[in-house]
Amino acid sequence: MTKLSRQFAASLPGISRTRLVGALFLAIPLAFGLRPAQAQPAISAVSPGAVAPGKPLDLVISGQKLDDPLTVWTSFPAKVELVPLAEPKPGQTQRTIKVTVDNAVPAGLAGLMVATPEGASDIQMLMIDDLPSIADNGQNQSLAQAQEIPSLAAIDGVSDGSRFDFYKFSVQSGQRIAVEVVAGRLGEAYDPVLRLLDASGRQLVLADDDPGLGSDCRFAHTFQAAGQYLLEIHDNQYRAGGRYRLRVGDFPLVTSTFPLGIQAGTTSKLAFAGAGVESVAAIDFPAPAVAPGSRITVAAKYPGGSSSSMATAIVSGTVESQETEPNDDLKSANPIAAPGGVSGRFSSPADRDFYAFDAKKGQRLAFKAGTRSFGSPVTLKMYLQKVDGTALAESGVTDADEETLVFAFPEDGSYRLVVQDLLGRAGPEAVYRIGIEPVPLFSLALKPDKATRYKLLAAKNGSFSIDVPCARNGYDGPISLSVEGPGGEYQLFNNVIPEKQAVTKLIVNPPASFTPGQFTALKIVGTATIDGAEVRSTVGTLDLVRVLRPNLSYPPTWMEGVVPLAIAGEMPAFYEAKIDRPTVLIPRQTGQSEFVVQLERKQAEFKDPLQVYLLSPPAGFAFEVKRNGNGPMETYQVIVKGPKDMQEAVHKISVLSFAEFQGRGQSVFAKDVPLQVVNPMTLSVGPVPGLVFGNVQKVRITAARMNTGNDADKQPIVIKWKKLPPGVTGSAETTIPPDQSSVDIELTAAADAPAGKIEDLVVTGSTKFQGQDITVESGPISAEVKK
Repeated sequence: MTKLSRQFAASLPGISRTRLVGALFLAIPLAFGLRPAQAQPAISAVSPGAVAPGKPLDLVISGQKLDDPLTVWTSFPAKVELVPLAEPKPGQTQRTIKVTVDNAVPAGLAGLMVATPEGASDIQMLMIDDLPSIADNGQNQSLAQAQEIPSLAAIDGVSDGSRFDFYKFSVQSGQRIAVEVVAGRLGEAYDPVLRLLDASGRQLVLADDDPGLGSDCRFAHTFQAAGQYLLEIHDNQYRAGGRYRLRVGDFPLVTSTFPLGIQAGTTSKLAFAGAGVESVAAIDFPAPAVAPGSRITVAAKYPGGSSSSMATAIVSGTVESQETEPNDDLKSANPIAAPGGVSGRFSSPADRDFYAFDAKKGQRLAFKAGTRSFGSPVTLKMYLQKVDGTALAESGVTDADEETLVFAFPEDGSYRLVVQDLLGRAGPEAVYRIGIEPVPLFSLALKPDKATRYKLLAAKNGSFSIDVPCARNGYDGPISLSVEGPGGEYQLFNNVIPEKQAVTKLIVNPPASFTPGQFTALKIVGTATIDGAEVRSTVGTLDLVRVLRPNLSYPPTWMEGVVPLAIAGEMPAFYEAKIDRPTVLIPRQTGQSEFVVQLERKQAEFKDPLQVYLLSPPAGFAFEVKRNGNGPMETYQVIVKGPKDMQEAVHKISVLSFAEFQGRGQSVFAKDVPLQVVNPMTLSVGPVPGLVFGNVQKVRITAARMNTGNDADKQPIVIKWKKLPPGVTGSAETTIPPDQSSVDIELTAAADAPAGKIEDLVVTGSTKFQGQDITVESGPISAEVKK
């Protein structure tokens, strides 16, 4: 038998972009599926629906607002050139780019996005395919009008609703043809039903949902007689507008690689899984240099063949094992690593596979089933047992195609993992992988909500904000956020998720060196120190992608964690924020004060409120922000609360304001504001001459007010004796006026007062300081009572 030859390459090791003309965009957090605002560019289709490795191709982009300057981003390594417009004018709806894909890129799913200074489009899915592309002619809605195609081609079609599409082709006797529809895998709202017919219209093959492909379908057929045959295709819900790519070629019907997991930094013996591929020889496959957890595409074709099929594998950062038979009971369980990964196959409907592993007391592990996302039809059921078969836990039965079983082990020891297919599927394509991972103590992911939308950024004075949620699972401490990306230093504000909090709004100023039209791809990373070790988590995006693209069941991993960032044209400042005082004075008697952030709107259309953040607060202080008014000049009252009776000192708080207008962000790092703990006044009591029984004595009380430079801070001071000994009385209450600093008060010794020295004579002074009631005491003095 002739040995198959294959093309292998890692899928999309990075993202590619080409700056074409001038200024560009910021898309935050992601451009994965939201409808753009009216001014943003939009892509409705690309033609053809695929690019070919190593071959230059003119790709036509259709959509709206495709005006210059225009930039194109691709998820795959490629050279991209924009064809200049013959008649540049606003409102372009079609552009042509010349694309040359690197020759090593395998067949698979890819993405393309465009941007202008007004914003970015959604990602337009397309394929990397070595089959030549043909467009649906739109006139093929009957057998008599069937569109003629070669027996090796891929047709880019569009659903006509209740009208079916027909294609005709010719074959030789004994010729094998493989056919597949790629639609759901591209996120299209198109659920294909495919029929192979002979020239008379008699059905030879019917293909609907494929267990490993979801709504997409495929088949292979060997023709006994030469002649002309037909393909009939339609959407099973008769929806119009859905796009499909109908691949007709000589490719093998590969579902996945086997094993499904490849350990990073190693070379694995890699075979293929799928019906009718038993003769495909295994090959030595070196793991590509991608991040652990990345999915890669591996393409295969027959020797001398013209078309490839695509399979998916995962690159793991841990040890990968492979099932060896027999392992059908507790005693014959295959040993595996935990953490780690294991790939297996069900050889019969009743097959149950057993694995043995060790775990520590309190260790929490997640057992993640991998089947449908790899193209396997298996629905995996997992059980955890003790070595004697005592049940500990099992995965649920839900609507999810792939379950995760999480368990905390009660003691050190050996345990068993048992797996089976819920529906008894078996055969060459019935493969699976179980990834065993420690349960992370925290994880970060963008909120999977349709309200998560684009943000635009001005070039020099712009910022962007992004809500970064945190799921905590045993760690309640702070998590520091950083931005990883080229271009220089990113200035981050509010970049710590506080202790026990679940979200923060990260605000980022891109590097000052960025210019309009510059593009980069960022990743946001959270870091925490747990038990002396640094733990990192990259902000995930796939859950958001699934919400925004509900027809895309298994988004490609090149979408995971990438935040595309680019720079729009510079935007004039639309507000200014000022602080009403250079220093905030905090009376130590109360520990409280306040200051005001004043908002001045520079553009009448800007009506949104300001967001005020207090950064790097000193220990023991708390802050509250209250918005006052709504108009051209509105204020934000910042209430400062610290502990009472602090020592006099100067602390510091950084004040940041942020607002958005017309989809663009502006932040003003107002200033560092000193927080000065002060004693607003001191009191002293003058010398007290000897008190003579029955006489009244005048005593001078002097107040030293703090000079704030504001006469309004000079308020009346009410003076009282705090406590007098028996037989001694004094003035009930005396006031020092605002423009004076001393007053005389009376002290009287009664005729029957005890003679001798009296101690600890103290007066109190009560006043207002910057709107707060404060009371201070003088130092104690002594006096002599005599005849």
